[in-house]
Amino acid sequence: MKAVIPLVLAIACHLPLHAAANLPAQAAPAAVHSRAAWDAVLASGQPTPLDALTPYGKRRFLRGLHWGERGLGGFSTIPLTRELTPGQLQAALHFIDADDHLAMLSRDLAGPPLRLPPPSTEVESRLDQLERFAAEDDERRQDAEAAGATPDGQAVEQRYRELFHDYMGAAALRRQAPGNLLPLFDAAVLAAEQSPDSPAFAELLLVHAELATRGIDTRRTLDDRVLYAMLAARSFEQAQGFAATRPHLAHHAVPRVVDTLGPGFQGRSEFRYDAAGATLTRVAAPPASTELLMVVGSGCHFSRDALDAIAGDAALKARLREAGLTLVVPPRAPIPLAYIADWNAAHPDLPLRIPAYAREWQALEVLGTPEFYLLKDGKVIAKRSGWPAEGNRAGLLELLDAGRRQQ
Repeated sequence: MKAVIPLVLAIACHLPLHAAANLPAQAAPAAVHSRAAWDAVLASGQPTPLDALTPYGKRRFLRGLHWGERGLGGFSTIPLTRELTPGQLQAALHFIDADDHLAMLSRDLAGPPLRLPPPSTEVESRLDQLERFAAEDDERRQDAEAAGATPDGQAVEQRYRELFHDYMGAAALRRQAPGNLLPLFDAAVLAAEQSPDSPAFAELLLVHAELATRGIDTRRTLDDRVLYAMLAARSFEQAQGFAATRPHLAHHAVPRVVDTLGPGFQGRSEFRYDAAGATLTRVAAPPASTELLMVVGSGCHFSRDALDAIAGDAALKARLREAGLTLVVPPRAPIPLAYIADWNAAHPDLPLRIPAYAREWQALEVLGTPEFYLLKDGKVIAKRSGWPAEGNRAGLLELLDAGRRQQ
């Protein structure tokens, strides 16, 4: 169970805004609350706030929009935060019944809207293929884990290589039309998110550099995504230099790192965070024959519900701690420093730990949060994912029992 609004990215260059931006207030359509209402609006052909997007941006948004039984199921934020003014963003979110996301998304509106010419049909199609493959791969990996098999964590990066190999590289990027650079950037971001230390990370930086070379304002979420990729790859010095030259990134904390282990260390390591000194200190992870790792996401309400339930259930908490309960954040994502500092201050008896490098924590093939991994001598012997509304106490106890039977 994931708390995810699919993300994508942003840049700049201005094209004429579409008619919906100038609609009188009384002509604005009402908020849509269901798939049936959405289909009716599309069939009517009436103007909507989404018409303020470029035709390419609108196609991207519609491909990422999902409706469920209870209403809006998910949407890609990037076309909205990339192309719209604050007023247009507010109108678009109200239209799809997502007003509660306005404050969060408004923080990404640094610089002017980014509105480049459309990409070629070929490049747009390749990005669409990659995104569909990534969504299908996520399902395949979940099915593999449910069957007790080891999922292939490199499939998306390999598919990215097949689709975009001929487009990347400094010389190839210089030959691209301006409109192709955004989908190429988005493709590299998707591949780098799956494998932060893959060549896609370097190619992401090349596309970003090419955009800057052409005088394109990269403040609209492009810079954010580059910084995110640097932090996910644990390239802290690089991230510090990048953020230092971009004042709009000042609200992103980039810590100083003290490595007490050195590059030759073998085994698992973690970072200890000192909020007062904005410092991460790399230390060896405590050895354990048997351990229960709980992976939590800082912006995931399912994770929050699980943590609250465990903290409030003394008997369950004691049982989990007997199994070696350790809380960790995902090893292939930026470190949520403020969240960790707040949690650890409030729960010193159950601190949230930070995996240092993904290569050291390969047993954690995290597909969503929360996830629970029961390990024996570093190998996963049982796993549970998600936290339903009714809780998952029985599931956790069943996980421990299943692990005991396999020992």
